[in-house]
Amino acid sequence: MANSSNDRLGFCTRCGEYLKEEASICPKCGFVLKEAIPPLDPFPSRQKVLGSMRSTIGAVCLVLSGMIGLTMSLFLMVNQEAIVAEIARVYGDQIGSIEEAVTFLMVFWVVSGVMALIGGYFAAQRRHFRIVLVGGVFALGTFGMVFLEGSIIGLFGLILIWLSRGEYR
Repeated sequence: MANSSNDRLGFCTRCGEYLKEEASICPKCGFVLKEAIPPLDPFPSRQKVLGSMRSTIGAVCLVLSGMIGLTMSLFLMVNQEAIVAEIARVYGDQIGSIEEAVTFLMVFWVVSGVMALIGGYFAAQRRHFRIVLVGGVFALGTFGMVFLEGSIIGLFGLILIWLSRGEYR
C-alpha cells in the first residue's frame, strides 16, 4: 500500500528497505511509495483561458440568437393579420398561401429559437457537443428584424463553439 505524500518516509512499506525522505520509488523492489502530483499552476495558460472564453461567448451568442428567433415569432404572432394584409396588398390577393407562409415562418422561428437556446444551455455547461452544434445550426435560421442579426450572431457563436470543441465532454 502506498504512503500518502504527507507521510515521512523511512522504510519501504513492501520490502522494508531504508529510504531517503524524498524517495517516491523503492530502489530495491520498485514499489511506488507516493504518486507524483503535478504542481498547481497559479497562472493558467493563455490558450486555456482563450478557449474557455470562446466557448462562453459562443454559448451567449446562441442564447441571444434563440431569443431573437423567439421574439420574431412573437412579433409575427401578434401582428399576423396586419402583415398578411400588407403582403397581400403589395404582392396580390392570395391570402390563403400568404397566411400559410407566415404561419410556417412563425413555427420555424419558434423551433429555431428553442433549439438555439438548448444549444446555448449545453454550450455553457461544455456538454453534449453534437446537441450544441445542432442548436448552432438552428440559430442560423433565427434571422432578425433588419440585417439578419440573429443569423449573424448564431454563426459567430457556432464558429466560436467549433473552435473550442476540445472543451466538451
